[in-house]
Amino acid sequence: MVDILIGKRLRAKRVEKGLSREKLAFIAGVTAQLIYRAERDGKIMVTSYVKIVEALENFRKGADYVPPYISRYELLFGPENTKTK
Repeated sequence: MVDILIGKRLRAKRVEKGLSREKLAFIAGVTAQLIYRAERDGKIMVTSYVKIVEALENFRKGADYVPPYISRYELLFGPENTKTK
């Protein structure tokens, strides 16, 4: 029961910040499927929760925060548009 409540709170915070699951997953360094599972039933590892919560806490629309493993270009245009051919 507590897991489901945590998942609902994560979803509410993500929606409040205007983030899609994919964008939050990208910023947090996890998969969109993991975000979905966390929001649905909350059965994910604690380390994954930490990554998601840190991403939510540090993300503000228009903020300069970029996780150290993501370039600003990737954050703006997504990882699929940064691969060189």
